[in-house]
Amino acid sequence: MLRIRDTNHQVVDNIELGDIGSKFGFLSKDNGYLRMNNVRIPKHNLLNRFCDIDQNGEFEIKGDPRAMYAGMMEVRSILTLYTWMLLA
Repeated sequence: MLRIRDTNHQVVDNIELGDIGSKFGFLSKDNGYLRMNNVRIPKHNLLNRFCDIDQNGEFEIKGDPRAMYAGMMEVRSILTLYTWMLLA
């Protein structure tokens, strides 16, 4: 978790927010981007269920990477299955 806006709702320093516009076929979805430049996030604020950073700053994966890949592929297959309705 990281604060990206101050008390006046302005974006804090070293963080850039933007809108990428509408998506073809998904006009009800509003997508944007967030870019952080030289922003340090305290370790206790990380949402690190499947990965972690050790005391030396090295990235490590917790759990089976095949299970994480399978979850990603399930979401992609669901998107593919429902695309025909949007194209129809």
